[in-house]
Amino acid sequence: QPAVTFSVQLPLAWHPSWPQAPCERGPRRRDIVLWWTAKHPGLSDVGSLLELWPGDGERRIEIRPHMVSEYCDIARYNETVCSHDPRVLSALRYERILAGINIADCGRDRGQWCGLREVNADFGAVSAEFARTLGPELDGEVDIFLCGHPLYWCKLFERFRHRPAILGLWDVPHQFGVPAERRAAWDDELRELFSDERNLLVAQSAFHSLQVHWLLGLRTPYYQPLAVHAAMSGSYDPVKEDEVLLSVFRSSFQTEALRRIVAAIPGFPFQLRRWREDLGDDFPKAELARFRAVVLDAYDTTNFKLMEFYSMAMPAFIDHSALWRTTMRAARTEAEQAGELV
Repeated sequence: QPAVTFSVQLPLAWHPSWPQAPCERGPRRRDIVLWWTAKHPGLSDVGSLLELWPGDGERRIEIRPHMVSEYCDIARYNETVCSHDPRVLSALRYERILAGINIADCGRDRGQWCGLREVNADFGAVSAEFARTLGPELDGEVDIFLCGHPLYWCKLFERFRHRPAILGLWDVPHQFGVPAERRAAWDDELRELFSDERNLLVAQSAFHSLQVHWLLGLRTPYYQPLAVHAAMSGSYDPVKEDEVLLSVFRSSFQTEALRRIVAAIPGFPFQLRRWREDLGDDFPKAELARFRAVVLDAYDTTNFKLMEFYSMAMPAFIDHSALWRTTMRAARTEAEQAGELV
Protein backbone atom coordinates (compact mmCIF):
# COMPACT_ATOMS: atom_id res chain seq x y z
CA GLN A 1 0.00 0.00 0.00
CA PRO A 2 1.64 3.30 -1.05
CA ALA A 3 1.96 6.01 1.56
CA VAL A 4 -0.46 8.92 1.06
CA THR A 5 1.42 12.10 1.96
CA PHE A 6 -1.07 14.72 0.81
CA SER A 7 -4.30 15.63 2.56
CA VAL A 8 -6.08 16.95 -0.54
CA GLN A 9 -6.15 14.96 -3.76
CA LEU A 10 -4.58 16.39 -6.85
CA PRO A 11 -7.22 17.94 -9.13
CA LEU A 12 -7.18 15.71 -12.20
CA ALA A 13 -8.21 18.49 -14.57
CA TRP A 14 -6.37 17.65 -17.77
CA HIS A 15 -8.04 15.81 -20.62
CA PRO A 16 -6.88 12.19 -20.44
CA SER A 17 -6.25 10.20 -23.57
CA TRP A 18 -8.78 7.48 -22.85
CA PRO A 19 -12.53 7.55 -23.80
CA GLN A 20 -14.79 9.70 -21.63
CA ALA A 21 -18.12 7.94 -22.27
CA PRO A 22 -19.16 5.21 -19.80
CA CYS A 23 -18.23 1.78 -21.08
CA GLU A 24 -20.52 -1.19 -21.17
CA ARG A 25 -19.73 -3.90 -18.70
CA GLY A 26 -17.24 -6.30 -20.15
CA PRO A 27 -13.59 -7.23 -19.91
CA ARG A 28 -11.53 -4.96 -17.69
CA ARG A 29 -9.79 -2.27 -19.73
CA ARG A 30 -6.04 -2.00 -19.60
CA ASP A 31 -4.34 -0.08 -16.81
CA ILE A 32 -3.46 3.60 -17.23
CA VAL A 33 0.33 3.78 -17.47
CA LEU A 34 2.08 6.74 -15.83
CA TRP A 35 5.84 6.96 -16.45
CA TRP A 36 7.85 9.50 -14.48
CA THR A 37 11.34 10.79 -14.07
CA ALA A 38 12.98 13.62 -12.17
CA LYS A 39 16.14 14.51 -10.35
CA HIS A 40 14.30 14.76 -7.02
CA PRO A 41 12.11 12.22 -5.17
CA GLY A 42 9.31 14.74 -4.51
CA LEU A 43 7.37 13.49 -7.52
CA SER A 44 6.98 10.08 -5.91
CA ASP A 45 4.30 11.48 -3.60
CA VAL A 46 2.13 12.51 -6.56
CA GLY A 47 2.62 9.05 -8.00
CA SER A 48 1.53 7.44 -4.74
CA LEU A 49 -1.56 9.62 -4.69
CA LEU A 50 -2.51 8.74 -8.25
CA GLU A 51 -2.12 5.04 -7.51
CA LEU A 52 -5.00 5.37 -5.07
CA TRP A 53 -7.22 7.37 -7.44
CA PRO A 54 -10.17 5.10 -8.29
CA GLY A 55 -10.75 6.52 -11.77
CA ASP A 56 -13.75 4.91 -13.44
CA GLY A 57 -13.55 1.77 -11.33
CA GLU A 58 -12.58 -0.31 -14.33
CA ARG A 59 -8.81 0.04 -14.15
CA ARG A 60 -5.97 1.23 -12.00
CA ILE A 61 -3.05 3.57 -12.60
CA GLU A 62 0.24 1.76 -13.02
CA ILE A 63 3.16 3.90 -11.85
CA ARG A 64 6.55 3.35 -13.49
CA PRO A 65 9.14 5.43 -11.60
CA HIS A 66 12.52 6.19 -13.16
CA MET A 67 14.19 8.82 -10.99
CA VAL A 68 17.72 9.75 -12.06
CA SER A 69 19.31 11.46 -9.09
CA GLU A 70 22.09 11.63 -6.53
CA TYR A 71 19.35 10.61 -4.06
CA CYS A 72 19.62 7.12 -5.50
CA ASP A 73 22.55 6.59 -3.15
CA ILE A 74 19.91 6.38 -0.40
CA ALA A 75 18.59 2.83 -0.08
CA ARG A 76 14.92 3.72 0.40
CA TYR A 77 14.88 5.66 -2.88
CA ASN A 78 17.12 3.27 -4.75
CA GLU A 79 14.81 0.38 -3.94
CA THR A 80 11.55 2.15 -4.74
CA VAL A 81 11.67 5.04 -7.25
CA CYS A 82 15.12 5.09 -8.88
CA SER A 83 15.63 3.87 -12.41
CA HIS A 84 17.67 0.71 -12.89
CA ASP A 85 17.10 0.64 -16.63
CA PRO A 86 20.51 1.20 -18.27
CA ARG A 87 18.77 2.72 -21.30
CA VAL A 88 17.20 5.46 -19.17
CA LEU A 89 20.43 6.10 -17.27
CA SER A 90 22.37 6.34 -20.51
CA ALA A 91 19.90 8.62 -22.28
CA LEU A 92 19.75 11.05 -19.34
CA ARG A 93 23.55 10.98 -18.91
CA TYR A 94 23.34 9.85 -15.28
CA GLU A 95 27.09 9.64 -14.70
CA ARG A 96 27.67 13.08 -16.20
CA ILE A 97 25.02 14.63 -13.95
CA LEU A 98 26.52 13.01 -10.85
CA ALA A 99 29.98 14.25 -11.79
CA GLY A 100 28.85 17.90 -11.73
CA ILE A 101 26.68 18.57 -8.68
CA ASN A 102 28.42 21.05 -6.39
CA ILE A 103 31.13 23.70 -6.48
CA ALA A 104 33.79 21.16 -5.55
CA ASP A 105 32.86 19.22 -8.70
CA CYS A 106 32.26 22.15 -11.04
CA GLY A 107 34.41 25.04 -9.87
CA ARG A 108 33.09 28.57 -9.64
CA ASP A 109 33.28 29.26 -13.36
CA ARG A 110 30.90 26.41 -14.25
CA GLY A 111 28.75 26.80 -11.10
CA GLN A 112 26.63 24.37 -9.10
CA TRP A 113 24.68 21.73 -11.09
CA CYS A 114 27.05 22.18 -14.04
CA GLY A 115 26.54 18.54 -15.05
CA LEU A 116 22.77 18.96 -15.30
CA ARG A 117 23.03 22.17 -17.31
CA GLU A 118 25.58 20.64 -19.69
CA VAL A 119 23.32 17.63 -20.28
CA ASN A 120 20.36 19.93 -20.92
CA ALA A 121 22.41 22.04 -23.32
CA ASP A 122 22.20 19.15 -25.80
CA PHE A 123 18.81 17.80 -24.81
CA GLY A 124 17.96 17.04 -28.41
CA ALA A 125 20.54 14.26 -28.27
CA VAL A 126 19.03 13.06 -24.99
CA SER A 127 15.48 12.84 -26.36
CA ALA A 128 16.76 11.25 -29.59
CA GLU A 129 18.56 8.46 -27.71
CA PHE A 130 15.55 7.99 -25.44
CA ALA A 131 13.22 7.60 -28.43
CA ARG A 132 15.63 5.26 -30.22
CA THR A 133 16.23 2.92 -27.28
CA LEU A 134 12.87 3.03 -25.47
CA GLY A 135 10.49 4.12 -28.22
CA PRO A 136 9.77 0.58 -29.45
CA GLU A 137 8.65 -0.30 -25.92
CA LEU A 138 6.99 2.92 -24.70
CA ASP A 139 5.62 4.70 -27.79
CA GLY A 140 1.84 4.30 -27.53
CA GLU A 141 2.18 2.43 -24.20
CA VAL A 142 2.54 5.43 -21.83
CA ASP A 143 -0.65 7.44 -21.16
CA ILE A 144 0.75 10.06 -18.78
CA PHE A 145 4.27 11.42 -18.38
CA LEU A 146 4.91 12.95 -14.93
CA CYS A 147 7.90 15.28 -14.97
CA GLY A 148 9.54 18.07 -12.99
CA HIS A 149 12.64 19.11 -11.07
CA PRO A 150 13.81 19.98 -13.66
CA LEU A 151 10.77 20.82 -15.74
CA TYR A 152 13.09 20.90 -18.73
CA TRP A 153 12.89 17.11 -18.72
CA CYS A 154 9.21 17.38 -19.72
CA LYS A 155 10.65 17.44 -23.27
CA LEU A 156 11.83 13.84 -22.93
CA PHE A 157 9.03 12.30 -25.05
CA GLU A 158 9.16 15.02 -27.73
CA ARG A 159 10.37 12.62 -30.46
CA PHE A 160 7.72 9.96 -29.85
CA ARG A 161 5.05 9.42 -32.49
CA HIS A 162 2.35 8.99 -29.83
CA ARG A 163 3.17 11.51 -27.13
CA PRO A 164 1.60 10.93 -23.71
CA ALA A 165 -0.34 13.57 -21.81
CA ILE A 166 2.10 15.53 -19.64
CA LEU A 167 1.63 16.24 -15.96
CA GLY A 168 4.31 18.74 -14.91
CA LEU A 169 5.12 19.50 -11.28
CA TRP A 170 6.46 22.99 -10.45
CA ASP A 171 8.40 22.89 -7.18
CA VAL A 172 11.29 25.15 -8.23
CA PRO A 173 11.39 27.78 -11.01
CA HIS A 174 11.27 26.37 -14.52
CA GLN A 175 14.75 27.66 -15.40
CA PHE A 176 16.43 25.33 -12.88
CA GLY A 177 19.07 23.34 -14.74
CA VAL A 178 18.56 25.27 -17.99
CA PRO A 179 21.67 26.70 -19.69
CA ALA A 180 21.68 30.50 -19.98
CA GLU A 181 21.55 30.41 -23.78
CA ARG A 182 18.37 28.26 -23.70
CA ARG A 183 16.33 30.20 -21.13
CA ALA A 184 14.48 32.62 -23.42
CA ALA A 185 13.45 29.82 -25.79
CA TRP A 186 12.42 27.61 -22.87
CA ASP A 187 9.97 30.30 -21.66
CA ASP A 188 8.10 30.02 -24.94
CA GLU A 189 8.38 26.23 -25.15
CA LEU A 190 7.02 25.67 -21.65
CA ARG A 191 4.19 28.16 -22.21
CA GLU A 192 3.20 26.36 -25.41
CA LEU A 193 3.54 22.92 -23.82
CA PHE A 194 1.13 23.67 -20.98
CA SER A 195 -1.28 25.69 -23.10
CA ASP A 196 -2.16 22.35 -24.72
CA GLU A 197 -5.37 21.12 -23.09
CA ARG A 198 -4.01 17.56 -22.94
CA ASN A 199 -1.29 18.66 -20.53
CA LEU A 200 -1.41 20.09 -17.02
CA LEU A 201 1.13 22.01 -14.95
CA VAL A 202 0.54 21.80 -11.20
CA ALA A 203 2.23 23.99 -8.59
CA GLN A 204 3.45 22.69 -5.25
CA SER A 205 1.98 25.60 -3.28
CA ALA A 206 -0.17 28.71 -3.66
CA PHE A 207 3.02 30.79 -3.87
CA HIS A 208 4.31 28.71 -6.76
CA SER A 209 0.97 29.06 -8.57
CA LEU A 210 1.33 32.85 -8.38
CA GLN A 211 4.96 32.51 -9.46
CA VAL A 212 3.96 30.61 -12.62
CA HIS A 213 1.38 33.24 -13.52
CA TRP A 214 3.83 36.11 -12.96
CA LEU A 215 6.58 34.50 -15.02
CA LEU A 216 4.63 32.83 -17.82
CA GLY A 217 1.05 34.07 -17.72
CA LEU A 218 -0.25 30.53 -17.09
CA ARG A 219 -2.91 29.87 -14.48
CA THR A 220 -2.15 26.62 -12.68
CA PRO A 221 -3.82 24.66 -9.89
CA TYR A 222 -1.80 23.80 -6.83
CA TYR A 223 -2.05 20.97 -4.37
CA GLN A 224 -2.06 21.13 -0.59
CA PRO A 225 1.02 19.41 0.84
CA LEU A 226 0.85 17.32 3.96
CA ALA A 227 0.78 20.16 6.52
CA VAL A 228 -2.96 19.76 7.10
CA HIS A 229 -2.51 16.04 7.63
CA ALA A 230 0.32 16.73 10.07
CA ALA A 231 -1.84 19.17 12.03
CA MET A 232 -4.47 16.47 12.41
CA SER A 233 -1.84 13.94 13.47
CA GLY A 234 -0.43 15.93 16.37
CA SER A 235 -0.24 19.33 18.03
CA TYR A 236 2.28 21.10 20.23
CA ASP A 237 2.36 19.40 23.63
CA PRO A 238 5.79 20.14 25.19
CA VAL A 239 5.91 17.45 27.85
CA LYS A 240 9.66 17.19 27.20
CA GLU A 241 10.32 20.64 28.59
CA ASP A 242 14.10 20.34 28.70
CA GLU A 243 14.60 18.75 25.25
CA VAL A 244 14.92 20.52 21.88
CA LEU A 245 14.63 18.61 18.61
CA LEU A 246 17.24 18.99 15.87
CA SER A 247 15.67 18.36 12.48
CA VAL A 248 17.31 16.36 9.68
CA PHE A 249 20.09 18.63 8.46
CA ARG A 250 21.70 18.56 5.03
CA SER A 251 25.16 17.98 6.55
CA SER A 252 26.00 15.89 9.59
CA PHE A 253 28.63 18.37 10.78
CA GLN A 254 25.93 21.01 11.37
CA THR A 255 24.15 19.07 14.10
CA GLU A 256 27.47 18.04 15.62
CA ALA A 257 28.59 21.69 15.68
CA LEU A 258 25.40 22.70 17.49
CA ARG A 259 25.87 19.93 20.05
CA ARG A 260 29.45 21.04 20.74
CA ILE A 261 28.43 24.67 21.10
CA VAL A 262 25.72 23.72 23.60
CA ALA A 263 28.15 21.52 25.54
CA ALA A 264 30.51 24.49 25.90
CA ILE A 265 27.83 26.73 27.48
CA PRO A 266 27.77 26.31 31.29
CA GLY A 267 24.31 25.57 32.62
CA PHE A 268 22.61 25.39 29.20
CA PRO A 269 19.06 24.35 30.16
CA PHE A 270 18.17 22.11 27.21
CA GLN A 271 19.28 18.78 25.77
CA LEU A 272 19.51 18.50 21.98
CA ARG A 273 18.00 15.41 20.43
CA ARG A 274 18.75 14.53 16.81
CA TRP A 275 15.75 13.36 14.82
CA ARG A 276 17.35 10.64 12.70
CA GLU A 277 20.29 9.58 14.89
CA ASP A 278 18.50 9.57 18.26
CA LEU A 279 14.87 8.93 17.32
CA GLY A 280 14.88 7.09 14.00
CA ASP A 281 13.28 7.88 10.65
CA ASP A 282 9.78 6.65 11.52
CA PHE A 283 9.24 8.61 14.73
CA PRO A 284 5.51 9.67 14.82
CA LYS A 285 4.76 13.35 14.26
CA ALA A 286 2.64 13.48 17.40
CA GLU A 287 5.74 12.47 19.37
CA LEU A 288 7.90 15.08 17.62
CA ALA A 289 5.45 17.74 18.82
CA ARG A 290 6.23 16.86 22.44
CA PHE A 291 9.65 18.56 22.36
CA ARG A 292 10.07 22.10 23.68
CA ALA A 293 11.03 23.44 20.23
CA VAL A 294 12.67 22.41 16.96
CA VAL A 295 15.78 23.72 15.21
CA LEU A 296 15.49 23.49 11.42
CA ASP A 297 18.03 23.49 8.64
CA ALA A 298 17.53 26.49 6.34
CA TYR A 299 16.83 24.10 3.48
CA ASP A 300 13.68 22.98 5.32
CA THR A 301 11.88 26.12 4.17
CA THR A 302 11.55 24.59 0.70
CA ASN A 303 10.33 21.16 1.70
CA PHE A 304 7.72 19.78 4.06
CA LYS A 305 9.35 19.98 7.48
CA LEU A 306 8.75 23.69 8.10
CA MET A 307 5.09 23.38 7.09
CA GLU A 308 4.63 20.34 9.29
CA PHE A 309 6.07 21.86 12.43
CA TYR A 310 4.28 25.15 11.81
CA SER A 311 0.97 23.34 11.38
CA MET A 312 1.49 21.68 14.77
CA ALA A 313 2.10 25.15 16.34
CA MET A 314 5.59 24.11 17.41
CA PRO A 315 8.22 26.82 18.10
CA ALA A 316 10.81 26.63 15.29
CA PHE A 317 14.24 28.20 14.92
CA ILE A 318 16.12 28.64 11.64
CA ASP A 319 19.54 30.20 11.05
CA HIS A 320 18.57 33.23 8.97
CA SER A 321 22.13 33.68 7.69
CA ALA A 322 21.84 30.37 5.80
CA LEU A 323 18.60 31.20 4.01
CA TRP A 324 20.48 32.08 0.80
CA ARG A 325 19.98 28.50 -0.35
CA THR A 326 16.22 28.92 -0.47
CA THR A 327 16.04 32.49 -1.74
CA MET A 328 18.08 31.59 -4.80
CA ARG A 329 15.56 28.96 -5.89
CA ALA A 330 12.14 28.67 -4.36
CA ALA A 331 11.47 31.77 -2.28
CA ARG A 332 12.00 34.29 -5.11
CA THR A 333 9.63 34.91 -7.99
CA GLU A 334 12.62 34.76 -10.35
CA ALA A 335 15.63 32.65 -9.42
CA GLU A 336 18.13 34.78 -11.32
CA GLN A 337 17.44 37.73 -8.99
CA ALA A 338 19.25 35.84 -6.26
CA GLY A 339 22.47 35.39 -8.25
CA GLU A 340 24.31 32.37 -9.56
CA LEU A 341 23.83 28.89 -8.14
CA VAL A 342 27.06 28.82 -6.18
